[in-house]
Amino acid sequence: MPKNHKLNRCLIKFLSNHNFINSEFKTIFDGFTNEYPEYRGYNGYQITYNIIRSLVKINLITLTPRTSQNYEYSSNYTMSELNTYLLNKGIKSDFQGEFEKKLKSLKITLEKTQLEIQFFDQYLKEFPLLKDTLIVFKKNSEQQLKNLESEISVLNKISAHL
Repeated sequence: MPKNHKLNRCLIKFLSNHNFINSEFKTIFDGFTNEYPEYRGYNGYQITYNIIRSLVKINLITLTPRTSQNYEYSSNYTMSELNTYLLNKGIKSDFQGEFEKKLKSLKITLEKTQLEIQFFDQYLKEFPLLKDTLIVFKKNSEQQLKNLESEISVLNKISAHL
C-alpha cells in the first residue's frame, strides 16, 4: 500500500477517535505522531497538513478565525463522514484488496470443511460403532460451514458496494 494511502487511513483512524476544539495544527499533528511515530518527519507533516486542509475544504473540520498567529481547527465530522472521505479519495482499493485476500482464504477453508463433512459421511458408513462421536464432529463442521458461508456472503455484499 502506498505510504500516502496508509497515512490517510492512519490519520482518519486517529481523527475518528479524537475530537478537537480550537486546536492548532501542531497539537493535532503531535497527537497523531504520538500514535503513529513513523510519520514524524517533514514529509509526514506536510502530507498531514494537506489532508487536514482538504478536510477543512469539505467542512469535516472547521477552521476557526485566528486568535493568535496560527489557525485553529475543530472537529466537525462523524465516523461515517470520515469513511466516506476515504472512499472518495480512492483509498477503497486498499479495502478491496484486503477483502479479496480474506475471501480467498475463506473459500479455501470452506472447501476443506465441505470435504471434512464428506469424509465424516464416509466414515459413518465404514465405522458404525463410532457413529455418536462422528455425528458430533460432523455437526461441528456443518456449523462451521454455515458460518463460513455467511461470512463470505457479507464480504461479497460489502465488496459490491466499494
